[in-house]
Amino acid sequence: MKFIVVSVCLVFVLGCQKTAPLTAVVWEKGSEPVPAVPADFKTSSVTISTKFGSVERSVQTVDGAEVDTSFLQLVKDKKREPIFLKMQFLDDRSENLTKQIQTLTLAKTEFVEKAKKEFSELRQASFLSPVKVIVLNQTPSPSVVYQLDSISNDGSSVQRWLISPNLRVLKKEQVSSYYDGQGMAFPNGPQWSQLEEVPLLNLVGDGSLNSRRVNVLTQSDQPALSQQHNFYFKTEDPRFDQVQVFYYANKMIQAFKTRLGVELPFNLEFKTHIGYPEKKTVMFYYNHRIHLGQGDEISYKDILKDPTIVMHETVHAFIDALAGLPQGALNEAFADFFTTSFLNHPNLGEVSYVVGPYTRTVDQQISFLQKKGTVYGDSQIVSGLFWEIRKSLGVNLTENLALKALVRLGPNGDLDQVGGVLRSLAQTELKPAEHDKVIKILQQRNFPLGEN
Repeated sequence: MKFIVVSVCLVFVLGCQKTAPLTAVVWEKGSEPVPAVPADFKTSSVTISTKFGSVERSVQTVDGAEVDTSFLQLVKDKKREPIFLKMQFLDDRSENLTKQIQTLTLAKTEFVEKAKKEFSELRQASFLSPVKVIVLNQTPSPSVVYQLDSISNDGSSVQRWLISPNLRVLKKEQVSSYYDGQGMAFPNGPQWSQLEEVPLLNLVGDGSLNSRRVNVLTQSDQPALSQQHNFYFKTEDPRFDQVQVFYYANKMIQAFKTRLGVELPFNLEFKTHIGYPEKKTVMFYYNHRIHLGQGDEISYKDILKDPTIVMHETVHAFIDALAGLPQGALNEAFADFFTTSFLNHPNLGEVSYVVGPYTRTVDQQISFLQKKGTVYGDSQIVSGLFWEIRKSLGVNLTENLALKALVRLGPNGDLDQVGGVLRSLAQTELKPAEHDKVIKILQQRNFPLGEN
């Protein structure tokens, strides 16, 4: 197979303007030599190790400005030899583009003050990251805008804004998708385990629930603190919920490390009891942070005691690190599959969901032809696919297959690509009998296989 260079039309609605195609390249080992990577991919890199090798990802940066929807996803084997590459990049290097970037970069501070005056929502919110200058690949030529992420005062949602230099909002969308010590916890949640003493590993030793990988904060008036590192609280105590979150998050992080050889490359911050003393249904991951409420007791309750919710949100951090998948059905599908597979139980939300016995299950037959464009409905098409493959091939083989599929899908992955990615992996990674089982399941569920 030769590596493919194509033009990809990316949908991005900005008034009546249209996007221009980015140059796209897909290559895998066994074909022609690894294609040259543009020099401006050398910054903003993320590297994460896995059981089969490593994944490197970066964003194209032109004169200090990130190119919207650009990415490089490079997979290497254990010998650090490239085996798969996927990238999208902008070819434009015009003098006019450079001037636009320089102008907006110099005016960042002034822009922030003007934006706060213009938009009351921004005056009342906090910015979660520095304002960025972003290149949009529009026709007839790229344009340069500002991007900022804000969070509401109650911590319930994160909004991403794209704003032109003349203060026109081009796009606004929600981008949040929801020392060793001892403590008391339900190891597998109150539905499937008894309350018992559990280890709280790798605490930093300052008396808080903080470790090298997990920091737990709270909006309640009772943060969990113990200078002796003994976190024993009654189940109705807000501090008990903080212990649960710390324990479940570390359990998921350890599972990825031991089962798949993946170690999270950044610290993960949890904020619990969002909206306290009010009980709110809040659960999302955003940019290395996870926000969790208690549940409004109308649709959810005891969110912080539900391992499927805490672990599901933790998986989003791994998906972010491994693939940079956009928010949506495919992101939710992988979060659901790894959560249920690691817990060895197909249902999610059994502890916390009030309206029914659970929110979702991965143990069901849904055809690819049944997709409707809804996030959680369509996510079950893919999570159910992997669950059936798990039944056929076993836990370890399927989890490794799902991991490899995730990194190959990369930042522009969508449902339409899943069948083709799995077909390719089945040919190269599985034995003939295993390959046939996967292809049969894909065909029965009407997944497009991406064959030429």
